Amino acid sequence: MTLATLANHLNGSPIQPLVEAQLVKIAGADIRRSDLSPERRAWASNVLSAEGRVDSSRVMGMVLTNVTIAAKLEAGETPSDQEIEYVVVSEVLPLIAPS
Repeated sequence: MTLATLANHLNGSPIQPLVEAQLVKIAGADIRRSDLSPERRAWASNVLSAEGRVDSSRVMGMVLTNVTIAAKLEAGETPSDQEIEYVVVSEVLPLIAPS
């Protein structure tokens, strides 16, 4: 992905609402768990109250560095919900959400 393409996607990517929706989905599932740490519960609560826009630029930056996502966007395609969910769960959450 070129720097210009990356910058364009960081400033209003069409996949940003999909990424935010994944964060809300994950936080919603987390908040209902009884075995959640206080730190993770606070993170999930913040995500839900901000409707997924918590650390949005940082999250989008991490999502856009995924090879599959970057290749699809570079080709003018939109990544699937499953691809975005996989990247958010496997690559983003371990870095931004407390365990």
